[in-house]
Amino acid sequence: MALRQFDIRPLLPALKRHNAFVKGRPGGVRANFVKRDLAGANLPKANLENAVLSGSDLSGAMLYRANLKYADLFAANLVDANLTGADLSRADLRGARLRGAKLVDAVLKGADFRPGTLRDAAMGDSRAEVVKDTTQDADGADLTGAQLDRADMSRTQMSEAKLIGSSLASADFSGAEMVQCDLSKADLTNADFSGTKMKGANLSGSLLAQTNFAGAVLREVNMRNAVIEKANFGGCDLSGSQFENAFVSGVDIPGFGGFSLPGDLDPDIASALRDHYLWINSDGAGGRRADLSDRDLTGCHLAKVNMAGALLNNTVLAEANLEGCMLRLTDLSGANLDKANLDGADLCGCNLSEATLRGARLSGADLSPVALAGSGQKGGARSWPVNLAGADLSAAKLANANMRGARLNRALLRGADLTGAVLSGAVLDDADLTDAVLEDTSLPE
Repeated sequence: MALRQFDIRPLLPALKRHNAFVKGRPGGVRANFVKRDLAGANLPKANLENAVLSGSDLSGAMLYRANLKYADLFAANLVDANLTGADLSRADLRGARLRGAKLVDAVLKGADFRPGTLRDAAMGDSRAEVVKDTTQDADGADLTGAQLDRADMSRTQMSEAKLIGSSLASADFSGAEMVQCDLSKADLTNADFSGTKMKGANLSGSLLAQTNFAGAVLREVNMRNAVIEKANFGGCDLSGSQFENAFVSGVDIPGFGGFSLPGDLDPDIASALRDHYLWINSDGAGGRRADLSDRDLTGCHLAKVNMAGALLNNTVLAEANLEGCMLRLTDLSGANLDKANLDGADLCGCNLSEATLRGARLSGADLSPVALAGSGQKGGARSWPVNLAGADLSAAKLANANMRGARLNRALLRGADLTGAVLSGAVLDDADLTDAVLEDTSLPE
């Protein structure tokens, strides 16, 4: 679709008078563009300090390095506007829509992002009287997908604002009011949130690498599925916050009981696991699928790590601690898992063909099929079983393991403990169950 051609000439007299107003010169008049259609306007480096732009449509406008200090942008439409390097210090942005706006290197120090709704405007010949609604149920500013890298937003008031998927790398939010803000899936790498009030904020799936939360109020914050690396939580109030399935590395979080990456892990392995976690949480849009095939990870402590769908074929994981790991649909064909701890691990749909699991612990592990949507007949779900064909499970501890429908043809289960295990529907052609413990085991009919 062709870009709209905006004719700026009718605005030039008002802009000239406003420039004089800002500089205190004779004839100066404050610019009043209340509810004006300025969509697509080309206003780079424009001096709009203290201008009245309440309810104006500035969607797609070019406001590169514009001076918007103290500007009244209450309920303005700034969707997809280019505000790179713009100065919005102390601007009134209550109820503003900034979805997809580009605010890289912008200065928003002390800007007000609280909820607000423009209810009415009575246009006069010389000025507009705008009726503003700042009731509690009004929507907060929408900065979904905004680029705010290095932006100065210190001491801003932006409770209930939406910054979903926004890029906030190295941005300064110190001392800001961000109660119940939605920062899910945002990039907060190196951002400063020191002293920020963030009670009830949503940081799920966000990237918190070297993020500074020193002294911040983080009560009841959702950090589920977040990637947290070397972040600073010194002096934080984290009461009631949730960290389920978070990826934590290089930081001690008070009260955190989930997976934390060992500090002595090989850096490139740590990086691969981190990128894999981002890949999982973004449904493949970000990060990268982990490929640690043929690597030697003997004795690694990776309990509760999420490696679903990773490539680990021929990987050596002997004596590794993989307790409670998410390994759904992971390729572990030919892997060495001798004496590894896989108690309670999710191995649904895994490929473990020709793998060795001699003496491995798999008590309570889930090795049941995965339903793959749209891959069966007539587009229905298809059951994808665990493949243990030719695997060596000699002396493995499989008590109460769910192996329903598993492919165990040619598998070695000599001396394996299968007490209470579920093997209904499993394929056991040519499997060796010599001396296996089969007490209360549910075998295929």
